[in-house]
Amino acid sequence: MVRMLVASMAMSIATVSMACDTCGCRDKAPEATQVKAAEKAQACQTTCATTGAQAAVTQVAGEGAACSEADKAACIAKGEECATACATACEGEPNAAQASLVGYMPKMTFKVGDESTCCPKTAAALAKKNSNHMHYMVNNVSYDDKAEAMGAHAKQLHEYMMDLVRIQYAVNGECVACPDSAKAMAASCTSKNLQYKVGPATFDSAEAAIKASVMAWNAAKNVSMQYAVGDEVTTCSKSAGAMAEKASCSVEYVVNGQRTNCSQTAKYMQTVASVESALKALETASAGDA
Repeated sequence: MVRMLVASMAMSIATVSMACDTCGCRDKAPEATQVKAAEKAQACQTTCATTGAQAAVTQVAGEGAACSEADKAACIAKGEECATACATACEGEPNAAQASLVGYMPKMTFKVGDESTCCPKTAAALAKKNSNHMHYMVNNVSYDDKAEAMGAHAKQLHEYMMDLVRIQYAVNGECVACPDSAKAMAASCTSKNLQYKVGPATFDSAEAAIKASVMAWNAAKNVSMQYAVGDEVTTCSKSAGAMAEKASCSVEYVVNGQRTNCSQTAKYMQTVASVESALKALETASAGDA
């Protein structure tokens, strides 16, 4: 069953290809033959982002920050105050101030010289101040090209998504690849309990773990892509193309209420939102198993 879930998840999560310098897009809007070429993504404007898909847009632009829920209010501030709040919000493992399991989502960070931060605003300021180059860090690998880093981060998120629906054995909270080894370790000492891990969540029964895996898979699958032409929204790209041609305007992509003119940015947003939704589902399942 778990293999089926993983296979289905692999089909449901959109991956990101290479991107343009502005917003991560090289292809055109849906039904490109019917729709005028989209303008550069307005969603790639400068704001200090909150979390999830909206943060993905500003992170693509290199001018916003993916802050935790606890720092959401602080990130409404402008200028240096905003940069400082964002820079201190997402280093290392999740802590009590961060939003539960969502804090485990892999992040893109930025490095200037010997200084690292998860806030592009801070990184850009450091680069300007020190006349230095900003590097994009994904999974401990440095990238000079933003588009390449975006693709790597999307791939990392996609692979992480697979772990969020994979059930593994655990002994005292630590994953053990071999079921026989896990059972033997648990039996060797009464203080060691055989448990089941789904992503960062741990469950006492196989039934609870399976339920959590299904919940995470469904939550990710339900993050859909919509298409907007003005105030009209549809789930059909062909309909959006016809609507745009009739209205003589471009199509916007909508993910969780956030809009962008760039298809590749939208796919990235969908990947981020899918991982976030899966983590939230695991948190709900874990709370119910407590």
